Amino acid sequence: MSAWKALVGRVTLFRGPMPSGPAPSALDLYVRVWGRNPDNFQSSPNALVPTVAQGKRVSLMVGCFAQQMRIDFNFSPVPSTRQGPNTTLELIDDTRQLHAELARLIDSVPGVIGTAPVVRVGLTLHFLTLTQSTEEANSILTGTMPSQYRTQIAKEEDFVFQINRPRPSRAIEGVRMNHLVKWSVDRFQVVNIAIPVGAPAVISGNMTSQQGQSYIAASVTFDNNNVPVDTPLDGNQQSSLLREALSAAEKTQRETDLGIEGFSDV
Repeated sequence: MSAWKALVGRVTLFRGPMPSGPAPSALDLYVRVWGRNPDNFQSSPNALVPTVAQGKRVSLMVGCFAQQMRIDFNFSPVPSTRQGPNTTLELIDDTRQLHAELARLIDSVPGVIGTAPVVRVGLTLHFLTLTQSTEEANSILTGTMPSQYRTQIAKEEDFVFQINRPRPSRAIEGVRMNHLVKWSVDRFQVVNIAIPVGAPAVISGNMTSQQGQSYIAASVTFDNNNVPVDTPLDGNQQSSLLREALSAAEKTQRETDLGIEGFSDV
């Protein structure tokens, strides 16, 4: 089993600089994609405020974040149900399910978004493996980088290296695809805050107790998207470009030898 897990997956539909009409409702989009009502839904009478819908699907949290300029479909770990303070950095262990959900969402895009104009689509995947030290994270990262980009680092901190390998789309003539890969050493701080029962909404720092845990991780992020087009993409074109973005992420994952289940064996 690979030591690499997923922190987040995201499919984004960009509606252009001046979209016409109100933003679609996250509730409606969620129901169209997952066929059921979300566990949580937030809305506002202000049309400029995003709507948010979120729920659990097997071992994933899935959600929709809809605003005027863009629509995000997010995949994240299910929060822990352990009793008592929890400062664990939750990750997506079942990357096979993540891949399956991404593929299913991409196939359903034509029937989900309807006629809303979209000029750009994107797929983001963030994978990481937890380490005991910066030196270990540096070693793991450089080991995953193709030889032409590999650099010599040891005890250096806050390492970040990003490239873009743009190329013409294979799916749609005249569309240019960006294929970004970022290698980085990330630090995470998970904090558990205990608030006394009956405490007011705004409380002073001395009324809470905090427990925290720091993590160091070697991270690889894929961000594949198309350059915005002048003529809006129809649903089938959006789906085709997203399928191409997922295929490119699978290929790059194999090149970096992460061995992520569901992404390396397709």
